[in-house]
Amino acid sequence: MRRRPRMQVVGSGIAPVKSDLVSLHRVLVRISDHLREATDEVGGEEEEVEEAYVETERHLRGMAMLLYRLMLRADKEVGGRAALDQLDLREFNEHFKFLKRLFPFI
Repeated sequence: MRRRPRMQVVGSGIAPVKSDLVSLHRVLVRISDHLREATDEVGGEEEEVEEAYVETERHLRGMAMLLYRLMLRADKEVGGRAALDQLDLREFNEHFKFLKRLFPFI
């Protein structure tokens, strides 16, 4: 059975492989979909719910976009690994810190 990649591997300084990036991207998309459904069910019209949803979505989308860029970078590299530069790491840390508090399983 294949291990499930963890998000912190991306920010660890080890260049992640594309297959791990794809798996993590899928997880973020699923979380976003479930969050949208749950928000609709509890009444996304309420200001506090809407504010929390918007902020969480901002970090989910930001991280998903970063992972997508890394997937494209991995496609160009021999071995299918994507090295992160300092800007990537800064962006990763901004989103990861927020998301890890809400979703410790990522």
